[in-house]
Amino acid sequence: MHAITLMEHVENRLNDPVDRAPLVALRAAGMLERTGRKIGVGAAFSAESDEVPDGEAATALGLPVASAPSRLLGYRLTH
Repeated sequence: MHAITLMEHVENRLNDPVDRAPLVALRAAGMLERTGRKIGVGAAFSAESDEVPDGEAATALGLPVASAPSRLLGYRLTH
């Protein structure tokens, strides 16, 4: 499954328990945050070593170009 499709699927599945089972939804949110940080750290270090241009990183992150370097730095500092 493509990563974007997978994330859309996860989002759709997790929207359901938000009202009915908020603790389940909070647990899932925490797991997604930790997973996102872990993936972001590895990707940020790889992007740095590959000298990925800020514009490309910004597009991948869905951010303005000016915001990409600080987001990548934040991921690297999380390590």
